[in-house]
Amino acid sequence: MSLFNLMFMQWISDYSDKFISEVNTCDYKKIKSFDSNFRVTVNPVLLISAKTKVNPREKTVENFSDKKYMTNNLIKELVHKYWQQTIFLSIPNSLSENYSNKLRSDSMSLDKSKQKKFLADFSKALVIGRIEASVIKDISSKTKNSYIKYVWRRGINLPSPNNWFGIFENKRYPSFPSKMQVNLMQKLKANQFPVFTLVNGFNQIIVTEPSEELLINENLLDKFYKWYHDNFLWQKDYKPVYEGLFFVNPNDAEEYQEYTASKYINSSNQYNLNLFASGLDVYYRMVRTSPPRVQFRLIPDLKEVGRLVRKYRNKKNITFHHKQKYGRNYFQGQPIYLIQPVLSKSKASNITQLVKYTYKIGGSNNDIESDAVFTNYDTAVLAWQKFRHEHSEYKLPSMPKLIVYNLEDLLSKYESDISISQKNYFFVPAQESYYFMTNNEIKQSKISKSSYLNHKILYAKVWAKRILWSLTSRQPINW
Repeated sequence: MSLFNLMFMQWISDYSDKFISEVNTCDYKKIKSFDSNFRVTVNPVLLISAKTKVNPREKTVENFSDKKYMTNNLIKELVHKYWQQTIFLSIPNSLSENYSNKLRSDSMSLDKSKQKKFLADFSKALVIGRIEASVIKDISSKTKNSYIKYVWRRGINLPSPNNWFGIFENKRYPSFPSKMQVNLMQKLKANQFPVFTLVNGFNQIIVTEPSEELLINENLLDKFYKWYHDNFLWQKDYKPVYEGLFFVNPNDAEEYQEYTASKYINSSNQYNLNLFASGLDVYYRMVRTSPPRVQFRLIPDLKEVGRLVRKYRNKKNITFHHKQKYGRNYFQGQPIYLIQPVLSKSKASNITQLVKYTYKIGGSNNDIESDAVFTNYDTAVLAWQKFRHEHSEYKLPSMPKLIVYNLEDLLSKYESDISISQKNYFFVPAQESYYFMTNNEIKQSKISKSSYLNHKILYAKVWAKRILWSLTSRQPINW
């Protein structure tokens, strides 16, 4: 069943920046099939913006059902091929049928080979980001149809920069780091809460690559446009991006390492994949400073999330933060548990007092008291039992009162809420992280001179093997 018609806009006179500025980028799904009438079946398109009114001076679909716009000549072909082409995507209607019939009658419709090449080039341009799209509701026309307008920039036709100095700035968070963000990073660094990620022998974080990037063959102009877009046009990520993963639980990180090693055997062996233990401050900084089309994500303790939504959620001593998103089979982010103050009677005076749980590093009286943030329910319970034993002069309950929130939102609040930023939080890892750090050899963040030399040797080995393979093998290898 044909769902849409593609209509080519035959024009050369009005491709000014004023017109282009009204068109916004949208996400997309790949075109899947086509037939001889250039009707294509597509997945639903996620539109970023929509226009409800049409500029009377702007060229519309109705203009191009007029035969005078359908005349083909060399100049228009050159414009469409090397400068810009506009395409309308609409639900089949009398207007589009009329347009298609006129093309066929004038022998201007494309044959199957040209259609296939056009769709391949169109898909590639979508992936690279050279096509801008907007939805238009043409309430002034006779048909009053809605349609999607694609503006396909070709060659050296580049949009005007949004930021002339973008190449020198942090494009994801231009104001980073603020005073509170600096304060947060200092506290996270002092806390030394471990998170785990996968790195190669050059201490480079392994990132996942979008499948779309593997399917296209970019030329030099395509690469230049990507560089230009990332440095001068980029405002946010609309489509799949490169992702680097940080894990709270080292067992999840090990499982990810094993999967990667089994999936990419040659690369894993040659690049010496290892787990890298860094502080939470490293993850936080990388999230705030990552370049366009690259994002870093924190993978929560999967077992802890499962226990929380299936087992702990209904416990009487647990209360969820009012902004926490959760349900019977989901939880947003890495769970954290904060022990709440309780009213308790003193055994000596029988006076009721508010007893607050605090954590002291080292246990001396001169240490600063901190609010403990636990990432594991059992660890929070054990800490409360110890606190209860040390303060036996109070009639404390056997189980702590816990409020459940997520780590990511707490960090966001810490960097923007003054009342939160003034607190001294101490992030307590699960026992698995402690055992893993003490019983396994983890790559350290500081690279010694000897390890630097090892990296150079590894780099030479990798390229020597690849050169040897290229000289002795006919088939591509799964790197």
